[in-house]
Amino acid sequence: MDTSLKKDSPKKSRLQIEITIQLLYIFNLDMAQQYLSTYIELALTWQDVRLAWKPENFDEVSTIWVHCDQVWTPENIVDNV
Repeated sequence: MDTSLKKDSPKKSRLQIEITIQLLYIFNLDMAQQYLSTYIELALTWQDVRLAWKPENFDEVSTIWVHCDQVWTPENIVDNV
């Protein structure tokens, strides 16, 4: 049995995704060349209803941790922004 939800995306309804960007370090800033090089942390948060359950039905387990390769994750690209 395949327990992975990786190949399916939640297509039937809109999904709200919270994006948090934290600037950690500025490597280079050249105002004349309009160049900025930084190190950032990007965090995406969402709720996938397909992974919801009632804890009382599962020995009060309310939280599990899985690797991102095992579940659907939104595609994201950050390029020269």
